[in-house]
Amino acid sequence: VAAQAFPNLCLCLGLTLFSALSIGVVERDVHIERFRSDGTRLAMALQNHIDMAERDLEILQRMFYKTELQADEFRAVSGPMLLRSPWQQHFAYLPRVSVVDRDSFEAQHGDLSLREISPRDTVVSAGLRPEYFPVLWTDPEAGNEALIGIDHLADPQRGTAIDKARASGHIAASLPLHSVAQTATSELVPV
Repeated sequence: VAAQAFPNLCLCLGLTLFSALSIGVVERDVHIERFRSDGTRLAMALQNHIDMAERDLEILQRMFYKTELQADEFRAVSGPMLLRSPWQQHFAYLPRVSVVDRDSFEAQHGDLSLREISPRDTVVSAGLRPEYFPVLWTDPEAGNEALIGIDHLADPQRGTAIDKARASGHIAASLPLHSVAQTATSELVPV
């Protein structure tokens, strides 16, 4: 009987080991499939948010392209967009200002001074250039006061996105940036 017990014991241990490995492989496959499914859902949700942001920006462009604009008109359109898309932190209005119009622009807007971020990350007076794209208004206003007057064209990443958008006629984005306003958690993707 003892001679028959050893082969039976080995057979049982082998079947147990095979079953454990099979169950482990099946569980691994289930986890991989769940990961793929979750990844697909997240990618679709992210794409939906990007599409919504693009539509919002196109609406802003169509409404305000080549027209004189007031702050309340800008905020009347951008405010509902921010409420609908809480992941968007703020919108900023950046008019094109030529070097010829700089002094009158600054005086017209309450002695606003055009500024830029230096390579040492300090705010300095904007240097002389053919044109500027300063932040004139933000929505919301609160917490973004430090952005007013900052020329985005002077920033290497923001300026590249502006040049790309102007050249193509389409929306362009830069890499995520930390806000000039230096809020604790703000990373921005200017478009």
